Amino acid sequence: MASAPEHSRTMMKRFLSISVEANLVPETDCDVIMQQFADFIHTAANSELENFSVENDRLDTFLQNRMAIHYTTVWLVVEMA
Repeated sequence: MASAPEHSRTMMKRFLSISVEANLVPETDCDVIMQQFADFIHTAANSELENFSVENDRLDTFLQNRMAIHYTTVWLVVEMA
């Protein structure tokens, strides 16, 4: 996410499109989800995302600790994924 934020946003848009078609996510939530996701990448990319270690850190725990409190709408989608 930190090294390719635009690609991450594109992937989230694709995931949301599929989720909306499957009636898993209301289409009306997509703008908020994308905004929160972009904000998360922007704020976390400057510090925590760059320090994430694939060998030592769990992605689900990392995202929950950083996303669930301040980015609740996008966290629900990420958790579902």
